[in-house]
Amino acid sequence: AQLFGTYISINGFVFVLMLTRMLKVLDFQERIGIVTATIRNAGSDLAHFGLLFSMIFGGFSCLAHLFFGNSVLPFSTWERSMNTCFDLLMGDIGIREELFLLSNRLSAILFYYSFIFLVFFILLNVLLAIIVEAYVQVKEQAEGAAQWALRGGAVLASALALNAFVLLLHEGMHGVLFRSPVLNRWVS
Repeated sequence: AQLFGTYISINGFVFVLMLTRMLKVLDFQERIGIVTATIRNAGSDLAHFGLLFSMIFGGFSCLAHLFFGNSVLPFSTWERSMNTCFDLLMGDIGIREELFLLSNRLSAILFYYSFIFLVFFILLNVLLAIIVEAYVQVKEQAEGAAQWALRGGAVLASALALNAFVLLLHEGMHGVLFRSPVLNRWVS
């Protein structure tokens, strides 16, 4: 049973790697490539945010385990405390009632509302700001490249038209007109 559990865990990890590889392979497509380019542009900011988030989230989990671990089952171990704090972060506030019925109600209220304010409102909005900023940069770069490509096409068309005009001037209007097979039928 344990070997099968390990097998399933390894398969899950390989599947996640396969998904990330698929995103990398689809990088050539302009709209899908925006996802990988956004992650690439936000990489260093996301790494710093991850470090900060881990420290704050881990600190709140340890604090919850130390304060409420003896009296509330979801905070009884550090792992359970991490899971419960993550559930709080995802919007599951079922633990709130159990916290507010404790004898040290003031510390429960301070913990709960400071966690919701700092982690949920502040840190998640910072994460969104990092991602949105990187997305805007990637989108502007993509639009700039598209505009340059359009300008390049316009410049090429202008150069061809100018080249044709210079050729007309060089050969002389009369020589070009009378070398044309269509016009030669009219002139003859």
